Amino acid sequence: MQTESARARSLDSILSERADRKVQLVKLDVDGFECDVLRGATSLLRDTRPIFVMELAPYVLEERGASLDQLLSFFLPSGYVFYDERTHKRLPLEAKELRRLVADGESMNVIARVA
Repeated sequence: MQTESARARSLDSILSERADRKVQLVKLDVDGFECDVLRGATSLLRDTRPIFVMELAPYVLEERGASLDQLLSFFLPSGYVFYDERTHKRLPLEAKELRRLVADGESMNVIARVA
């Protein structure tokens, strides 16, 4: 198998080149690297505040050295609220309470949007 290298760029740097377009929806499917991606999307979260759809898997975050607390710290300052994608019910915004809703080794699809 041959390995290819690719240059990594933040969402903010990519979007700064496309200022003519407004992002309304972001689908994050990065297998536990959500915090890494969101670290490069601070302007997007603060200024544009699009809807995010993602899988919430606390055990995968922990395997990658992140946590629910860290994940929430990207969203809460901009006024985001989490909803269960299946039931559309609002979810708690405390990591401990949110963690209780997801069984060990399981995940939940969530929608994050500004209230």
